[in-house]
Amino acid sequence: MRDRRSSIANLRSLNSEMRASTVRRSRCASVLAFWSTAASLLDDIEIMAEAGFCSLRPRDAAGHLLRDKSGGPLEPVSPGGGSYRSHQVWDKQAIGLGRWFRDRHELLLVGVRGTFPAPAPGTQGQSLFSERRGKHSAKPEFVADELDRLWPSLPKIELFRRGQARAGWAAWGNEADAAADRTTSPIEEELPLSPDTPAAVHFT
Repeated sequence: MRDRRSSIANLRSLNSEMRASTVRRSRCASVLAFWSTAASLLDDIEIMAEAGFCSLRPRDAAGHLLRDKSGGPLEPVSPGGGSYRSHQVWDKQAIGLGRWFRDRHELLLVGVRGTFPAPAPGTQGQSLFSERRGKHSAKPEFVADELDRLWPSLPKIELFRRGQARAGWAAWGNEADAAADRTTSPIEEELPLSPDTPAAVHFT
């Protein structure tokens, strides 16, 4: 059974290399579909920013927003020039556990790096979709299907994939079939990135 905290810790351990190589070297226009929960939302936004797919306003050591001479907060910054764009809600059709509320949903956060295009008008999916949850921490194939539908020709990688990679996708993770050397950045290792090659990344 895969623990989400250990998966996030593994992704954090890759960030220094991702920043030093993938983000700096390729800076390709990319979209990130990143699963989150009510409990991990703030951590996940920070991870997206660290990987260059989201911008946050700078703060001082005490956590206060840094401000300009007029008192306004400074503009958001990102190591990869990325930005948060939207999110989708997965209704799991089953009520789980929770402290403040009993969870029935997960969030799919969407961030981009570079000038990645939004879906063409009229092709967008809805902000809410319903699909009964499966095995522990397993994510619905619906999202990968949507990425294929919206951007069929883009290189794609699924991080922490279980089992065999989807057709036309690269897969990375301890539970992915035929796992290769996973000591290097999964994005740089598995995708033929270049400044002119957009890509899609699905964190499951």
